[in-house]
Amino acid sequence: MERQNRLLCEGLARLGNEVHVITSGHPEGLEFLRKGEVAYHFLKGTPPGRYTTLFWQRSADKFQELHQNIKFDLICSHSLGAFGYYRFGDKEREVPYTVVLHGTTLSDLHSIWIGVRQSPTFIEIAKFLYRLGRLIRYYLLCWRGFLSQASKIIAVSREIAETAIKEYGLVREKVVTIPNAVDMDVFKVSSQKRNYIRERYGIGEKEVLLLVAGRVEADKGMDLAVKALPEIVKKRENVKLMIVGKGSYYPNLSKIVSRLSLNDKVILCGYVKNDEMPDYINACDIFLNPTIRFEGFPLIIPEVMACGKPIIASRIGGIPSAIEDGRDGILVRPGNVKSLVDKIIELIDDQSLADKLSENARRRAEMSFSQGRIVEQYLDVFNTCLRA
Repeated sequence: MERQNRLLCEGLARLGNEVHVITSGHPEGLEFLRKGEVAYHFLKGTPPGRYTTLFWQRSADKFQELHQNIKFDLICSHSLGAFGYYRFGDKEREVPYTVVLHGTTLSDLHSIWIGVRQSPTFIEIAKFLYRLGRLIRYYLLCWRGFLSQASKIIAVSREIAETAIKEYGLVREKVVTIPNAVDMDVFKVSSQKRNYIRERYGIGEKEVLLLVAGRVEADKGMDLAVKALPEIVKKRENVKLMIVGKGSYYPNLSKIVSRLSLNDKVILCGYVKNDEMPDYINACDIFLNPTIRFEGFPLIIPEVMACGKPIIASRIGGIPSAIEDGRDGILVRPGNVKSLVDKIIELIDDQSLADKLSENARRRAEMSFSQGRIVEQYLDVFNTCLRA
């Protein structure tokens, strides 16, 4: 969400709009920062990266303080970011607001439950009960009222749009779909980056490298990629799997790799900075997203497409909005290892298919997910709100 917000704000500012971001506390205690043409206001004393009652109260106060001089035209709230304006701000609400939905209460609950089923430990069950209570509280006390007063609701995929309409009782005409953007200047085809990573990890040019990247959590399905590997290696020996990311499921994943005797076939890279991700994506031959989580629109998908890599991903959540099966990627049944194995081997054996998917994926990213295109769509929605 942070990367998406940055691309949107920078794109809007580049077109001559004045953009201010009110956000949670900065880890180093900063209260104000200007990056390019975008002004960031950090709320000191609020937990970084979290929405809390304190954040909502202080964000409403900060907005009113800034509004005295700046006179804002519109508020764009990512998730419940601007709930404080609705709950604690001026009851007249003279400034209209839009809400960007990256998920819904039920989709989040579904994902949490999947995580518990994957790792049914006491700690995971306790986490589930805590988050269940929080989600129910948010649903009853926050979401329905907040969304009902929004001028427009922007869903990041058509699946999220349809789910939100049913779940929150929204008027269909109020909901629009705009996918997440990708920076095409950063995520692009690069043989230099490909060679750099492959040499760094000792991967031969003739070896087929599969890549999985993201937070290593139980519901991300990374274990499915590991469990698919023995069957793949039986048929195609020159295959390796690289896993980029860290998370609570990382120790479990490492144990699965050892238990299946795949230490020489699986490369666990751990945490990688965002600005290094194009290097790792370019290094791979096939990107895998075997998630079993109902996600709104995984940002990694358009980033991989922009790098011109064939993708095999789960047919779940908002992923079908990003990938047209058989044209610019391949969709498989979530949680099905055999389906994953079959499609990976098919792509390894059919280079013409892999090339077609790669070319179409890059073209799709340019046409549908580039920063410029997405910013234009947001501006259209904002102007519609202001004319109402």
